[in-house]
Amino acid sequence: MIDLLGAGESGFGQINALTITATLGMVTATLALWTIVRPKRFPPGPRGLPIVGSIYSINDSPEVVFGEWAKKYGDIFGFKAGERWIVVLNRQALIKEAVLKQSVGFADRPDFLSLDIFSDGFKDIAFSPYSETWKLHRKLAHSALRHFATGKPLQDLISSVYPKVEKKLAMTEGQPIDPKVLITLLMYNVLAQMCFGRSYELEDPNVAQWMNTNDEINEHLGLGLAADFFSWAKYLPTNGPWMLKELQERLWGFLRLQVDETREHYDPENINNVYSLLLKAQEDARKEGENVDKLTDTHIFQTIADIFTGSRM
Repeated sequence: MIDLLGAGESGFGQINALTITATLGMVTATLALWTIVRPKRFPPGPRGLPIVGSIYSINDSPEVVFGEWAKKYGDIFGFKAGERWIVVLNRQALIKEAVLKQSVGFADRPDFLSLDIFSDGFKDIAFSPYSETWKLHRKLAHSALRHFATGKPLQDLISSVYPKVEKKLAMTEGQPIDPKVLITLLMYNVLAQMCFGRSYELEDPNVAQWMNTNDEINEHLGLGLAADFFSWAKYLPTNGPWMLKELQERLWGFLRLQVDETREHYDPENINNVYSLLLKAQEDARKEGENVDKLTDTHIFQTIADIFTGSRM
């Protein structure tokens, strides 16, 4: 009798275990499938796989993938990458309409961990969400660019690099050169003149290191961190975030030298570069007691970094 009861209890235990396993399996499958259910009125697009969405389809040439999807789903399509739903506008007229007629609706930015790290907590223009602080810095940046990068000031900036071009070409003795490197060096010279009122020699090792660090960031990070698309990934023991912080420190180290030097020679009566203009705005805000929290040292550093690196504003 006891043996029969024991066998019965064992059988019930197996049934309960199977029931729990089956239930967990069904719940997991349901949740996984739920992750690819499209929101209401969401644009058409690839269905993707549970959990990961269509992120596996995005390679080093997303523009090619998007072109193929546009042919299949239309110029407005959407897809899921990890936990994020993304809408793509694939025609110039649509992009223009979004930027000009619905600018506020399209002004926000994704809260990627990689962008958070690079912008010191979203305190820049390029990657920060739409806010009063964002509007103020965008206005300051545009004002600075209109003042220092249009008309005769721009002509003078470009003319100032001509001797460097001639010197560099003379050193090649007629041998072929990589125009990309030369153009990049000239661009940084123009930006340095505009942002800080100084220039570099084309062979300056600091500029070369800056360019190499930029290349490293593009090489190692590619389309971003795993944590940009899966929030739980930031808790994994991976070196992606650490590497990004290390590269950021190297990149900004060079820029901080220029910032510190310009601040040291700052003259409110002689605003002849973009960073001095930002310092004047900060100084005026402190005197007037307005927008002080929007013009911290970190905010204006991130704004000058956006301009110097040519970020979109």
